[in-house]
Amino acid sequence: MYVISGARPALAWATPGAQLRARQAHQRELVKLSPLGKQVVAERSGHFPQFTEPELVRRTIEAAARDAASFGAG
Repeated sequence: MYVISGARPALAWATPGAQLRARQAHQRELVKLSPLGKQVVAERSGHFPQFTEPELVRRTIEAAARDAASFGAG
């Protein structure tokens, strides 16, 4: 499982710090669900990296597919 995390939290000005930290921790936990888990940080994005950094999302999907194919073949 690849998790793409936006580095710019949506509504950071209105969201308590504890909630932002909990979201970050939750995303790190999601990565651990797969032996191929990786977290990719979208530096210029908030909640919708598919809109703000579509090329990063495309490359990440390709990398995940390659890793999954290699894992299954090995």
